[in-house]
Amino acid sequence: HRGKIAAIVAAGGMGVRAECAQPKQFAAVRGVPLFVRASAALAASSHVSSVVVAVHSRHLAQAVDLLNHAVESPDYSALRAVRVLPAGKETRAQTVAAAVRETCEDHDWALVHDAARPFLSAELLSRIVDAARRDGVGAAPFLPLAEALKKIDDRGRVVEDIPRDGLFFAQTPQMFRAGLLKQALAQNPTVGDECEAMRRAGFQFQTVRGDPRNVKVTFPDDFALAESLADSVTNSNFIPDSNSSINSESASEAAA
Repeated sequence: HRGKIAAIVAAGGMGVRAECAQPKQFAAVRGVPLFVRASAALAASSHVSSVVVAVHSRHLAQAVDLLNHAVESPDYSALRAVRVLPAGKETRAQTVAAAVRETCEDHDWALVHDAARPFLSAELLSRIVDAARRDGVGAAPFLPLAEALKKIDDRGRVVEDIPRDGLFFAQTPQMFRAGLLKQALAQNPTVGDECEAMRRAGFQFQTVRGDPRNVKVTFPDDFALAESLADSVTNSNFIPDSNSSINSESASEAAA
């Protein structure tokens, strides 16, 4: 079950909950935009054959400019092979579906990652890829819920205690057979992530343990956590070197 992997960075949203002056994927953590950090881990991986960043057309120029600025740093030179794709749609599922249609004709697998998850480790990525290939359909990372789970009404009152046994939250990247994911997203254009699309389409896949450091920046306070993580992670685990397996157009060529 080997074959070429196309990585898609989902960066078409507006990030309203982050309360940023711009879409949150373009906001910087320690001087580096979130989507650049998310893309870098993929571009550095020998598992991945190509990487595209799926953005809304109105943000295409901004994404290309930020990416081209980042590749001036030797630490991010692998990003020269990343393409920016104007595939942003009304929903995340529609954005990813458009990117899959555009990029996966000559790839066997699609690996979808949130632009707002800037700290994907090489170890977690390898774990997902290995599990997906063994499974034959796909794999995705999950972490068990650690906090007590409550339902709160419009008045701010706790109205239900929800048992957390058997409950997990999903992370990305999520990797599936490209043709199956394309089919699942076409059938389910409003789902929250690729796992939901695959499950609703009737496909089963492998789960792997996620990484607590693989956080998603969603709310304003999350940026402080991300900055702390940026200070603590090591370059060898999270920042690409200059050697990438990707052989494709530069960002500027892809946008032309």
